[in-house]
Amino acid sequence: MPTVLVVSGYRFMIYTDDHAPAHVHVRVGNKVAKILLEPVSVESSGRFNRGEIRKIVDLTVEHRNLLLEAWDKQFPKR
Repeated sequence: MPTVLVVSGYRFMIYTDDHAPAHVHVRVGNKVAKILLEPVSVESSGRFNRGEIRKIVDLTVEHRNLLLEAWDKQFPKR
């Protein structure tokens, strides 16, 4: 599972055997959230609290282009 981005202590990852739709897994310690990229929305919040989820969503929006580029590189559109 390659790490695409680490920012503010959050690790954004794309699993190599993952599936559409485009999304990232965001980890801190033993907490993991799944965030969809088109449009940015929370698929699962793991054990993050509301404030953490807001921060994760804000960071995803801020870095969305980079995350989508990484997704497209991992899973080229056919």
